[in-house]
Amino acid sequence: MPYLEVNAKILWRNITRPLSRGDLFGLFLTMGVALMFAYQQSVGLYTYKFDFGNYLNSAHGDFSHYYYAYWLLPVFYMLDKLPFPLAYFIWNGLNILGVFFASRVFGGKALWVLTSYQMFYTIFQGNITGILVGMLALLWYSLISEWWIFGGLAFLVACTKYQLGIPFGLLLITLAPSIWRKKIRIFIIPILVAITSILIWGFWPLKVLETVQNYPPNASGNSSLWNLLGVLALILWIPPLILKLPLSNRLSMLFSAIFLGLPYLQQSDLIALFVFIPTAFALFGNLGYVLAVIRFDLLQYMFIVPLGLYIWSLLVAYFSRSHSFQAK
Repeated sequence: MPYLEVNAKILWRNITRPLSRGDLFGLFLTMGVALMFAYQQSVGLYTYKFDFGNYLNSAHGDFSHYYYAYWLLPVFYMLDKLPFPLAYFIWNGLNILGVFFASRVFGGKALWVLTSYQMFYTIFQGNITGILVGMLALLWYSLISEWWIFGGLAFLVACTKYQLGIPFGLLLITLAPSIWRKKIRIFIIPILVAITSILIWGFWPLKVLETVQNYPPNASGNSSLWNLLGVLALILWIPPLILKLPLSNRLSMLFSAIFLGLPYLQQSDLIALFVFIPTAFALFGNLGYVLAVIRFDLLQYMFIVPLGLYIWSLLVAYFSRSHSFQAK
């Protein structure tokens, strides 16, 4: 079950503790895989540049597959000036470090998260998930340490992918122990940057909506239940919000509900769930290998992972409560 540490000193000790053998193995393996993919790009083994290529295309005004906030465009302008294999490796290095950092902040098992199917999928595609997860971790540490400027910047970057950063970020902000009069400061920088980005690039949220309509994102790996239930998937938010549950069980269900109850989240985004679980739960993510081999669009059935956690957390809370009543 997930547990959010609220003591800044303990959090810092968790972040700076010596690397274990599992940590080293996970970091070396993923960095080695990222280097291998970058080398293959450099020798022309792969000509398609995947998600990262789409990000860099935005630097040339091609937004046909760019579904994210425009405030990150300056980063892609800079990376686009580098040779693609180098930029690709740097980007993946940031993804890997972001996931490792998040595991230390939130208490997940870094080895299992780093070596999951979702992590290798993110590296291969040059996706942004690992970086955003790292920003969510920085947001939490900043909230606990009351570093409002760093927290605002972290929340801003995490919200680059709205369906991931906004629900997770708002949930973390709500759960942080500081009073709201202080926490409200976390929104200052995101609001200012959002307004500035609109002044520079126009009302880009409308442009993103047009992109989604004209060039719909690939839904074959959508891990939401929205494909099956539609708006009824939102019902899954109700039990963890109204039932009396232990905090860890409530967190598991809320985190799972983010994946199950939103219209679109890729299965690779499950990394954001795995970094919170202090067990080998991330191993279930490797079901992706089986599904992808059978047929790639079966990856949408990865919803069974967050759904399983949701049901298990609810049942554990129920039977624990029933047992406590019987003991009395």
